[in-house]
Amino acid sequence: MIAETTSGDKDRVVIAGGHLDSVGEGPGINDNGSTAAALLQTALKLAPMQHTATNRVRFIWWGAEELVDVGSDYYVDQLTPAQKQSILLYLNAEMIGAPNFVSFVMNGPGATSVPFDAYFTQRHLPYELAPTTAVGSDHEPFMKAGIPVGGMFGGSVGAKTADQAARFGGIAGQAYDPCYHQPCDTTANINPLALDRHSRAFAYAVGWAATTPTITVPQTP
Repeated sequence: MIAETTSGDKDRVVIAGGHLDSVGEGPGINDNGSTAAALLQTALKLAPMQHTATNRVRFIWWGAEELVDVGSDYYVDQLTPAQKQSILLYLNAEMIGAPNFVSFVMNGPGATSVPFDAYFTQRHLPYELAPTTAVGSDHEPFMKAGIPVGGMFGGSVGAKTADQAARFGGIAGQAYDPCYHQPCDTTANINPLALDRHSRAFAYAVGWAATTPTITVPQTP
């Protein structure tokens, strides 16, 4: 599903995306209904003020990510060279409502953490930089096509460290999301604090990207 602003330079496009599908083993409320909901809320909040956007903003809810990025792979493959050139940045999010969360922000070659750095730092909130390879998701086809990316995720199967528990709360030694790809990934699996904090951070990043004339990211080696 795709929704796009009617204003902003059509040759300067920012895409915000998250996958809408889940695995067959569970309902997928954190993975990735949490991001799907945040995307929708961001689009609704942007709609009345879209005329203020410098860049065109495109929201995409991906299908078949759990089959290894089928939807986003197809989308990027269909883009012409000119269309690829017009995309300034792709922003992605995953599992932002994880019950034992950490605020992971993608960073490294081909990625920018700038809007998330600003959001969390200005509010004196903890966050942790992570490589783009830390979670497999729909940003990967864009990176392969040379399109800059950014994004965040709340964690899945990794175990929270004692240092992370001290900074973010939660339980050290337990998975960030014990219900990852499990039947228990229901609405009861969502951490309200994580969902609220990360939804706001992602919306901030979308607004930043919509109004920033020049977006610079470290080049992929």
